[in-house]
Amino acid sequence: MFYGTLLETQKPFLTSVMCTSALHTLLVAAKRVDIDDSCIRFVIDGWVLFQLEAGHLGRDILHLAHRIRLLLHTIMRLRLGQMFDQSSLPDSHVSTLPKWLQEIAAMQVDEHTDADSVTVQLRNHIKTFFEYQVKHSVVRIKDTEYSANVRANSSFSRFTFF
Repeated sequence: MFYGTLLETQKPFLTSVMCTSALHTLLVAAKRVDIDDSCIRFVIDGWVLFQLEAGHLGRDILHLAHRIRLLLHTIMRLRLGQMFDQSSLPDSHVSTLPKWLQEIAAMQVDEHTDADSVTVQLRNHIKTFFEYQVKHSVVRIKDTEYSANVRANSSFSRFTFF
């Protein structure tokens, strides 16, 4: 669930509320995503497992999520006037990822872009992202299951966001 404004009176009220899919929301907010080679199974932050119906959908939605995060990061940098490192992964980690995931990690926003144009891009990407329908199942996993199924499985790649 996303909201536009927190209206504070004697009791707080949320305005402009929008329900969102757990997959979409967690991909935007996640610190770490473990993805299997077929891009059908995502483990978000080591505790939520999403199983998608088709791998190409996983690549598409991960690409969109990373683009949104990159645009948010760029807006923050532009508005605050601070220089943040734009890379989402350490170089040593990027080289161990599958090629398609390396391409996503290498995405950047033009350095000479102003905050207003990035905001417009962000709005368009968010609209596309949250309208993107992905059939999936979701299961909470325990740390022991995570260790046994993800950490020990070489078919999973770890994608750490900035």
